[in-house]
Amino acid sequence: MMKTIIKKEVLENIFRFRFPFFSFICIMLLPFGMYINQGNHAKHVRGYNEQVRLVEEVALAIKLQDILGASRNSGLSIVFPI
Repeated sequence: MMKTIIKKEVLENIFRFRFPFFSFICIMLLPFGMYINQGNHAKHVRGYNEQVRLVEEVALAIKLQDILGASRNSGLSIVFPI
């Protein structure tokens, strides 16, 4: 008895206009959202790679200053010379 009622209700809801309409909308939105997010992801990866490159340049410059003997003075170096 319960199986018959559930089957009737499910079939009734599937064959109404709303179910296929909203199913179609969901099916179309998923690939569209993936396409949009793929472009956003590529943009974020480029930005991340640019930041990594800039940090590596700064780290290299700091290492070169250490190698060349240039001292990095702190804010208190006038009062307490290193």
